[in-house]
Amino acid sequence: MKDIKNLVIIYLSLIGLNSCQEKLYCENKNIKVMEAAIEGNSKEVEKFLKSGGDPNFTCWTSDKNISIPSHSDLGMRIAITQNYDLIKMYLNYNVSLENQQYLLQFAFYHDTTLQNNQLIQLLVDHNIYYRSMACSVDDTATYSFLINNFGYDINNNNNDRKNTALLSYTSCDYYLSSDDMIEGIKYFIRKGADPKLTNINGDDIFKFVKDSIVIDYLKSL
Repeated sequence: MKDIKNLVIIYLSLIGLNSCQEKLYCENKNIKVMEAAIEGNSKEVEKFLKSGGDPNFTCWTSDKNISIPSHSDLGMRIAITQNYDLIKMYLNYNVSLENQQYLLQFAFYHDTTLQNNQLIQLLVDHNIYYRSMACSVDDTATYSFLINNFGYDINNNNNDRKNTALLSYTSCDYYLSSDDMIEGIKYFIRKGADPKLTNINGDDIFKFVKDSIVIDYLKSL
């Protein structure tokens, strides 16, 4: 659970960067459904969604007696639970791409000895894109796990930026050495990644790579 807590801290810290924006304070019904989600109460969450509740709402609360963070949202609360039935039900509603990604991130970052493989398979079957929380050579191991064990589509671009795994990886150009970047690219290609694919904006791999050594390698393919 340590990794999950760390991810929550990172997420809330990033949210804090935008705290100057107008805050939407939580209505009582929103607080109740988030508390129900934390408890894994899928019936109460589904009742809220069936009544027209927003599956992607985000809001703020200053009440210290409430068991949710000062900034919270339903998607994050559900992702943290790792509750298969709750998440399966939640996916029947109009879940945002961002919240879909949280579901898979939290499922994967959970302690592997307790990992809910049934949940990961459910998310992969829903064509949910895995997005790393940080640029690292370890990303290849993550994708390898998903591909080898769950049939993850390496060319999946079902995400907010519409980038494939390879495009997302090459966007880490500033954080990785030339050798590490090239080895990562070789890995993705071995796994079936198409280096010619573009994202929704028509950006190809050369849009993301700035390292001249890596660019020369890509041109040689």
